[in-house]
Amino acid sequence: MLPKTKALNKVGHALHTDVTLFKDFTQSNDMKSVCKQLSFNHPVLFQSMLIFKSPKLGGEVTPHKDSTFLHTGGTKLVGFWMPLDDVTTENGCLWFIPGSHKEKSTLKMNRKADNSGCDFAGVKNGDFDEDDKYVKAEVKKGSLILIHGEVTHKSGKNESEKSRNAYAWHVYEGEGSDWQITNWMQPTDKGTFVTLY
Repeated sequence: MLPKTKALNKVGHALHTDVTLFKDFTQSNDMKSVCKQLSFNHPVLFQSMLIFKSPKLGGEVTPHKDSTFLHTGGTKLVGFWMPLDDVTTENGCLWFIPGSHKEKSTLKMNRKADNSGCDFAGVKNGDFDEDDKYVKAEVKKGSLILIHGEVTHKSGKNESEKSRNAYAWHVYEGEGSDWQITNWMQPTDKGTFVTLY
């Protein structure tokens, strides 16, 4: 049996409000500056997580578009992904399909009205399984990868002896948005949806 520290997959989704280290970093002036460079008018930071890929254990993440799981009503959605280790093909780097952000997701995950789980509506985009279209993103720890909400991406298994851990968070354009009640994640009384400026 593995120790829990090696079997952990994810910790989230409110590190940006609940843990001072992550709050100070994610809500820093530097991150606000990135949002301004991305032309956000009313950026809303709503989730953050530590993602773990332990050596010889970290599993693959299947192809997806973040907008399948997070519905803004059509406004901008960007994932911020920062590796805490050097990232290679062997330890499970991200893979992207260039240009796939131009095609909106045709699959949506919706929370059931009785809160008993989620259902999917629609069909997967046609490019998900076209392996020859993916481009790998091998990066050094501390890099910042910005992930368009509509870009198709995935990551491989960690088949190496090195960890591939990352800190990730999402921001959407609050101006003109419609954060739908069908989203699995909803604002809480703890103030987990934070307007950055």
